[in-house]
Amino acid sequence: MIWMRQKHLKSGFLKLRKAILVALMMVKLKLNFQKTLLFALHMSIFIQLYPPFIQHLKTILMIHHIFKIKLFWYLQMNNLMLPMTTF
Repeated sequence: MIWMRQKHLKSGFLKLRKAILVALMMVKLKLNFQKTLLFALHMSIFIQLYPPFIQHLKTILMIHHIFKIKLFWYLQMNNLMLPMTTF
């Protein structure tokens, strides 16, 4: 039972990482920032399992909106940057 839950969480985490990487690529291509984050939200079912990620997205949107700081900088400062080789 515990093993299945850990496997499910690991699977969800990998989906979340892919969603973030897709969002990063879309931002890099200069597509709409808010639509990019919404895309990452809809793409990942992991959000229900990991609510703190929602708070990170809200913080990213607030920082971007107020200060126009790039997503990459925020992720690096919070050690959330993921290596591109995992995608």
